[in-house]
Amino acid sequence: MNRNPMFTLPPRDDQNTRPSRTLMMAVAGLVAITLALGLFFGFGGERKGRGGDSSGLSDKKLEELALKFEDQKLSGAAARAWTEYLESARPGDEDAARIWFRVGKLYQEGGDNERAIEAYYRSEALAKIDEIEPEISKRTPISTR
Repeated sequence: MNRNPMFTLPPRDDQNTRPSRTLMMAVAGLVAITLALGLFFGFGGERKGRGGDSSGLSDKKLEELALKFEDQKLSGAAARAWTEYLESARPGDEDAARIWFRVGKLYQEGGDNERAIEAYYRSEALAKIDEIEPEISKRTPISTR
């Protein structure tokens, strides 16, 4: 047995099997950016919302919720749900005008005439719909027209 210890290092391999520090930092940066974007825009699901909806419900679920509130005669809650739906779904002008008219009727049923008139005027501003125009005229006071 050899009593002299060997103080030599094993031969150095030219191929470094450990990733470089720069590569590891780049990967960590990409992961951080991906997570930040995921949190900002939301992850998966059936949501189409534009980030403005506070409930986290999909457009379809917001529509169902608004209809449930209407069925229960909860006019204020239904109007708010429809407004949230409009912000999230962003329907075309004619569909949005019909929904704003609906919101106006709901607010008016609940006695909130100021919001009702605002909703009616938003409806008119979006699209001129023949069957809605005379109804809006009947529902808004002459002094505001």
